[in-house]
Amino acid sequence: MSTILRCIASPALAFAVLASTASQGQPLTQYAHTAWRAQEGAFGASPQSIAQTADGFLWIGTRDGLVRFDGVRFESWDDRIHELQTCCVQSLLGASDGTLWIGTGAGLAKLKAGKLSSVTNGDARYNEIIEDRSGRIWLGRTRIRDGKGPLCELVGGRLSCHGRHDGLDCQFGNTLIEDQHGTIWVGDVGKVCSWKDGAAAAYPGLLADAGCKPVIESLLADVDGSILIGCDAGVYRLNRGTFVPLDLASLDAGKLRGGKLFRDRRGGLWVGTRDDGLYHIQNGAVDHFGLADGLSDDNVSTLYEDREGNVWVVTPNGLDRFHRQSVLTFSARQGLRGFGGAVLASRDGHTIWTGGPQGLAAIKDGDIRLITSREGLPGQQATGLMEDARGVLWVGIDEDLFSYANGRFTRRVRSDGSRTGMVVGMAEDARHNIWIVTASKDRLLRWDPATEVAEVIAKQPTPSRIARGPNGVIYLLAFLEGAISILRDGDVWQDVPLPTGPRTGSSLLAYDESSLFVATSRGLYRWADQKWSGLTVTNGLPCEAVQDVANDDRGGLWAHLACGYVYIGKAQLDAWARDAGVHLDLKLHDAWDGASAGRATFEPLHAITPDGRLWFAIGSMLQMIDAKDLPRNELIPPVHILRLVADRKAVDAADGVALPALTRDLEFDYAALSLVSPEKIRYQYRLSGVDQEWHDAGPRREAYYMGLPPGRYKFQVIASNNDGVWNQEGATLEFSIAPAYYQTNWFRALCAVLVLLVLWAGYQLRIRRVRRQFEMTLDARVAERTRIARDLHDTLLQSFHGLLLRFQTALDLLPARPAEAKEVLAASIEQAAAAITEGRDAVQGLRASTTETNDVADSLRALGESLAKEHGDRGSLHVEVQGAARTLHPLVREETFRICGEALRNAFRHAAAKQVEVEILYGERQFRVRVRDDGKGIDPDVLDAEAREGHFGLTGMRERAKIVGGKLTVWSRRGAGTEVELSVSGEQAYRGVSPARARVGEKLFGHGSDGAA
Repeated sequence: MSTILRCIASPALAFAVLASTASQGQPLTQYAHTAWRAQEGAFGASPQSIAQTADGFLWIGTRDGLVRFDGVRFESWDDRIHELQTCCVQSLLGASDGTLWIGTGAGLAKLKAGKLSSVTNGDARYNEIIEDRSGRIWLGRTRIRDGKGPLCELVGGRLSCHGRHDGLDCQFGNTLIEDQHGTIWVGDVGKVCSWKDGAAAAYPGLLADAGCKPVIESLLADVDGSILIGCDAGVYRLNRGTFVPLDLASLDAGKLRGGKLFRDRRGGLWVGTRDDGLYHIQNGAVDHFGLADGLSDDNVSTLYEDREGNVWVVTPNGLDRFHRQSVLTFSARQGLRGFGGAVLASRDGHTIWTGGPQGLAAIKDGDIRLITSREGLPGQQATGLMEDARGVLWVGIDEDLFSYANGRFTRRVRSDGSRTGMVVGMAEDARHNIWIVTASKDRLLRWDPATEVAEVIAKQPTPSRIARGPNGVIYLLAFLEGAISILRDGDVWQDVPLPTGPRTGSSLLAYDESSLFVATSRGLYRWADQKWSGLTVTNGLPCEAVQDVANDDRGGLWAHLACGYVYIGKAQLDAWARDAGVHLDLKLHDAWDGASAGRATFEPLHAITPDGRLWFAIGSMLQMIDAKDLPRNELIPPVHILRLVADRKAVDAADGVALPALTRDLEFDYAALSLVSPEKIRYQYRLSGVDQEWHDAGPRREAYYMGLPPGRYKFQVIASNNDGVWNQEGATLEFSIAPAYYQTNWFRALCAVLVLLVLWAGYQLRIRRVRRQFEMTLDARVAERTRIARDLHDTLLQSFHGLLLRFQTALDLLPARPAEAKEVLAASIEQAAAAITEGRDAVQGLRASTTETNDVADSLRALGESLAKEHGDRGSLHVEVQGAARTLHPLVREETFRICGEALRNAFRHAAAKQVEVEILYGERQFRVRVRDDGKGIDPDVLDAEAREGHFGLTGMRERAKIVGGKLTVWSRRGAGTEVELSVSGEQAYRGVSPARARVGEKLFGHGSDGAA
C-alpha cells in the first residue's frame, strides 16, 4: 500500500481537499434533516423558543403564543396563552418536575398537570429560563418595570431578583447559563456578569471593544471551563478573564455573527448565525448548512437538543430537526459527484478508493481527493478495482486495465496486444493469477504474472460477477444463464445452477472456505455442502430483492436490500444453518435511516475497513455504515392518549369519563413521543371486554370502535420507538357508556318478569286446552256410548221389534197356512240378517246404504216403504219436495235422515198411522223437513218429559238437531197425530256446520271430509 500512499503524495497527482468524512465527525449534510416551515401552516406566527417537557412533548414559543408538537401534529395553545392576557413567548423551560415555565413579553407563566397559570404579569420580559444542577429555576429578563434586577430565581414559588443593589453590575439579562462550577452567567450589552452564592463579578471592556454590541446573543460553558460568547461580532471565548476570538483553523470566527451557541452530547459545537445559517464544528472539522441546503431560514434564533439527541433549530421561518443516521451517504454534497461505480478499501484501512465517470477518488483521513485525467489518470472513467497480495492497485480505466506501482500506471494487454475491454471485476487466485471479467465479447481473461499478458479463457456460461474465497477459490456468477462456476486449483471447474433461475443473481460473497453467498432478486442463498439453502421474506427478510451482501469481522452479514440494510448476526446465521425454516428478527435500516437503493456496475460492490466500517457502492454514490457506532435510541417512548372522539364530538380524554347512552362511534387518538423518526413508531392497542388480542396498528395513530354496548371499558395502547424499544406499560383510558332505558338492569328485570308472565299465561292456556281436549275426549266417549245406544234403539231394537211381529204372524199362519207361514219365516230370516248387519254398522259408526246418496227424499221414501211392508202395508207414505234439491252438508244430510227416520218409525210402529207425509223445503235461507202422521199421537206426559222411560227416541232426535245447529219442534195431541219439524239455516245446511260441531259429529258418527258414511 506504500506505493499508493506515494501516489497520493506525489506532485503529479494534486489532490484537492473537498470535505470531511465521518472519521472527524458526521457532517450536517449527512444528518437526517426535516423542516417544518411557517408558510406550510405549522405555526401561526414566527417561532422563537423551544423546550421539551418530562412527558415528551415539544413546545414551541411563537410571537403569538404557544404550540405543542408530538412529532407529527402541531397543536396551538394560543387561545390559552391569550387568556393570561399575554403573548409573545420569548423563552421556555421544561423543568425536571414536569413543569413548563413560559417566559413572555410581559411576564412569567407556568403549565403543570394541564393547568396554565400566571406567576407574574406586566413586570418584565423574560428572555431566558434555566434550571441549575440543584433544581433551582433562574430567569434572565429585560424591559424591567418593577425596579428589580435582571437575574431572578424562584424561591418558594416567588421571584427573588438580583441587580446592582446586590452587586450584580449587569442591567439586562439577555441570556443565562450555568457553568460546571455552579456559577450563573448573565449576558448583558457588551459585557457578561457572573453570580454565585451572592457573589457577583462583571467582565466588560475588551468584549465591547471587539464589537459585541448591542447585546450578547448567547453564552456557552465549554468543556475546558471557559465561556463561549456569541454576539453580533462573532464568537469569543472568555478564559480566565480574557476575551479572545474562537480559534478555528478553517473558519474565521468573526463570520459567526449573532452566534447562537450549543454543544451536543457527542461534543459537537453548533453555531447558529444571524444571516449565514448553521455551522457544526467537531474534531476541528467545520461543516455548514444553510437555506440553500434546506434550512428553513439562514437566521437562527434558538438551538436545542432533546432527550433522544435530536438537535432542533428554531428560525423565524420555521423549525428544523437534525439527527444522526445509521447509513451515511457520500455524494455530490460531499464532493463525490457521480462516484460510486465500485469501492475498494486499502489493506491498511486508511484509504477508500471509488471510481466514476470522471475518474478515480480516494477518501483518506477525512479528505476526499480526486484523480482525473488532469492529475495524470490515463483515461476518463474508472471501472473495476482490486488490490493484489503485493499491495498493487489494479484499476479498469475506460477499455483498458492498468496496474499502479512506483508512481506509474502500467497498461496491461491481451496476448495479442489488444485492449482488455471494459473491466467489470477482478480477483486473484492462490497462484497470483488475476482473473478478469470484462464487458467485451470475451468475458473472461486471466492475467499471468509470469508472462504479464492476459489470455482469453473460453467459459460457458458467460460470467458477469467474480469473487475470491479465503483459500484462493474463484467464484463466477453468470447472470443471464443463472449459474455459478467454481474454479479450484486454477483449472478445475464446477458449474452449479442457481436455484432462483436466470437473470436473478446480483452479487457474490465468498464467506469462508466452504460456503458462498449469492444475493438474488428472490432472497439470499448459500451454497455449502453441495446444496443450496435460501433466506427469504419467509425467514424475516424485510423485502425480497437482495442487491449485495458483505461480511464483517464478527462473522455476521450486512445485506443491502432494495428497501434498506439489515444485519444478520453470527448467532442468527448459525440458527438458520440448523433450521432453514427459522424466522429471524432482523432490524431494517431503511430510507428514514439514510439508506438508498441501487447497485454498482463494477466490482467490488462493497468494502470493509479494519475499524469495522462498511462501504457500499450503489452506482452514483457511496454509503457507509459504522457498525461499531450505530446510533441506537434506547429511550422508552412515553405514550399518551391525546383525544377521545365520541360520535364526532371531542371528549376530554380523562380517566373515568362517562359517555352518554347510545354512543355508537368512538375514535381514540394517541401518540408515542419519540421524535427521532416518528414515521417508524409502531403501535398496538386493545379494548378490554372487546378485544382478546392486541391490534397491530403499525404507524397508525387512531383506533376506531363502533356499536359498543353500555358498560365500563379500558382502552390501552403501547408503542415502540424507531429502534424497536417498546413501552409495554403504555397509556390507558377508562371510560363508561351509559345505558339507555331499555339497556338498564331494571328494564331487563321488567322484561324478564313480562316473559315469565307470558310463559305463565301460555302455561295456563295450555292447561286449559289440555283440559278441554280431555273433556272433549271424555264427552266424545260418553257421546259414543250414547250414540250406540241411540243407534241400537233406532236400528237394531226397531228391527227386532219388527221381527217379533213377523214371528207372531208366522206363528198364527203356521197351523192353517203353512206355506204362507214359511214365506213369512224366510222374509223374517232375511230381515234378521239385515238387522245384524245394521247393528254391527251402528257399533262401528258406519251408516246404512240409504244415506250414501245425497237425495234425502229418495232415502226417506225407501225407508218409509220398508217400514210399511213390515207392518203389512197398513199405512201409506207421501213425500213432497219444495224448491230445487240442493247438496246438503254430509253431517246435516245424515242427521236429517236419522231424525226423520225416527219420526217415520214412530209413525208406523207406535202411532198406527194410516197416512204419513214428509215435506222437504230447500229454501235459500232455510232447510226444513216436516214429518206428519194421523196416528194416535204422543202422551202429553211423555212429550213434556221429552222421553219415555227406557226409550231414547225423542232424546236422540233432539241431540242430533243440536249437532247440526238446527231446531227441532214436536207437536202431538192424543188421537190427533204427530208433527215433527227440523229446521236448519241455509248457511249451515248447504255450506257446512261450524268446525267445532263438525269435529263433534266426526267423533260421534265417524264422518270423513267428503261426507261418506
